[in-house]
Amino acid sequence: MVALAFANNARPYIIIDVFIDHPIDYNELVADSKEFVGTDGRRVRVCSLDHLIRLKEQAGRDKDLQDLKFLNFIREQQQEQP
Repeated sequence: MVALAFANNARPYIIIDVFIDHPIDYNELVADSKEFVGTDGRRVRVCSLDHLIRLKEQAGRDKDLQDLKFLNFIREQQQEQP
């Protein structure tokens, strides 16, 4: 997996990863993605939670493995909701 991380110096907590290769088929990602509109009116498409978990598993970095604990917890909480 090859990805570039872009950060905003004014807002260092905002990081956007752009994939150079496609670890998951693009059409599959788009079909399950959601679009959000920021307070400034910009639209951003975000992959599903399940796809994010798959991407983190494939990356396998320490920080991704830490993220997986929280992402799996979120998924469990969502599954418990009626």
